[in-house]
Amino acid sequence: MECLTELAQHASGKGELVKLDVLVMSGESLANFEVVNTSTALFVCRQIQKMLPAHQQVHSLILPDGRLWADSQTLLECGIVSGVAPLNTVIIAVSLLELKLAGQTASDLFYRGYSAHSLREVGFPLAELLEAGFDVSDVKHAGYNVNELRSAGCTAGDLHWAGYTASELRGLYSIFDLKVAGYVAADLLRAGYRVSDLMGAGFTITDLRRGFDETGYNN
Repeated sequence: MECLTELAQHASGKGELVKLDVLVMSGESLANFEVVNTSTALFVCRQIQKMLPAHQQVHSLILPDGRLWADSQTLLECGIVSGVAPLNTVIIAVSLLELKLAGQTASDLFYRGYSAHSLREVGFPLAELLEAGFDVSDVKHAGYNVNELRSAGCTAGDLHWAGYTASELRGLYSIFDLKVAGYVAADLLRAGYRVSDLMGAGFTITDLRRGFDETGYNN
């Protein structure tokens, strides 16, 4: 059960307060909050929807007298002026694909707790996942490969942070990009770069000696 007090600024904002006791069909209390009696069913549905997980959807609201509360009707029009009004709500399960088709964005679903893998499965493009707030590690584990990540605008630094090795990025980014991304001499030697490549990228003799010590490089 979730309890809150919400003074609805709906329609003109005028009217008496009504405390809604929202119940699911089993009789369990879902929420308690206050609205003005000029609030419509559609407005109340939206408030309830905010409290539900993404895979559940408010289907309809049933008034205390058993009537279905029409979307555009206000509480006042239904004869509820003030006080406490119990409402039964019919909640249905909704798939992630249905949410996408209904207009939910990747950002909406990110904030509702869906994984990058789940969103990829229903067709959200990589760029939208990154814009929504998923980090490179998230989309890496969702199954995107390094070429896709680079095409989506991820930098060598992004991929370094996500755990990619210099070997995996060789050929996609320049040695200068890899150095700026934070890869050290040992990383680049293991990736097959030559000493002359590292020197050309600005690594110092001290950097190289440290790299030799870490890798056992002797060529």
